[in-house]
Amino acid sequence: MEATKTATPVIPATPAVRVPVRGKAPGAGEPRRSPRARLRRRLLTLASLLGLGGLFGCARTQADPAEPTQLAEGSDLRFAHTVDTSASPEAIWALWTNVDSWGEWDSGLRRARIDGELGLGTRGRLVPKRGFPSRFEISEWAPGEAYAFTTKLPRAELVVRRSFVEAPEGVTRFRHEVYFTGSRAETWAARLAPSFRRQLPPVMARLAELAEAGGAAP
Repeated sequence: MEATKTATPVIPATPAVRVPVRGKAPGAGEPRRSPRARLRRRLLTLASLLGLGGLFGCARTQADPAEPTQLAEGSDLRFAHTVDTSASPEAIWALWTNVDSWGEWDSGLRRARIDGELGLGTRGRLVPKRGFPSRFEISEWAPGEAYAFTTKLPRAELVVRRSFVEAPEGVTRFRHEVYFTGSRAETWAARLAPSFRRQLPPVMARLAELAEAGGAAP
């Protein structure tokens, strides 16, 4: 969604007639929004329509107010979380790359699918439990080591990278990193990242739990 660059608007001497709000004089309490404010409002509305909370391993779950909230570390523009598990790297990789199983550990997803075989350039579709479907593309692919996928947003992109990290013998350490790029990256990060950062740790804990149990949802 591109913001149209125009000169400062000239306010006509006789403004257009507005339908008055009940109990208020016409125009009362209705401040004129700047082009930047209008663009931000449209972006935030689109974010809710896209159902982005079901993407990127960030389930839409309610935090328990009685429990301390763990945040993914970093900033809203770029954050990550790392988990240690007794499951093998192969078990984690199998769940990562079995797109049909993503909904088993990301409870915000209704289903996910890809077009063809998973690999660099593969495109897919995510259907969240709330909101509208969205598309993604595999933008990095290192079999058995790491991969990333990218979703295009208006004047921005959101990248999710999943990888293994060096760990002591007998421990598998995996990491999910999420970051925003583009001219409107900060706008999208301000809207989406606070929730994502809260929800990423429990979603990854669920992934580890499934891998340790053999990869099947109970």
